Amino acid sequence: MGDIYKIAIKLLVWLSDADEYSELGVRTTVAIASAGASFESRRSWKGSRIDVPDFDALAAGMDRAFATLPDPKTTYNAMVALLRRLWYERVWVFQELCSAKAVDVQVGPTTCFGVMSSLLMMF
Repeated sequence: MGDIYKIAIKLLVWLSDADEYSELGVRTTVAIASAGASFESRRSWKGSRIDVPDFDALAAGMDRAFATLPDPKTTYNAMVALLRRLWYERVWVFQELCSAKAVDVQVGPTTCFGVMSSLLMMF
């Protein structure tokens, strides 16, 4: 199966039909991914060549991203509902993600293009 995913142009992950939390779960995931994409590294530690994450930049990005979302409890419930989908219980999905060149995620009518692939690894 891994060979199939390696030659595929794109992987479409279908997370099932939409529910009451889907749209917010997807928005939250996109917000987290966007904050992570702006995550910068800085060179540090006595002149060594080790990349040290800039956690201040990550925190600032997360603050900006979450400012557009509703209260934390509702946002948390939406993320939990999204991550409890059956797709996350399947063992082979890790192979799918690791082999894919590009990943789009669809929940009901909502499709996220390329943004969510790193967060799909949260399972």
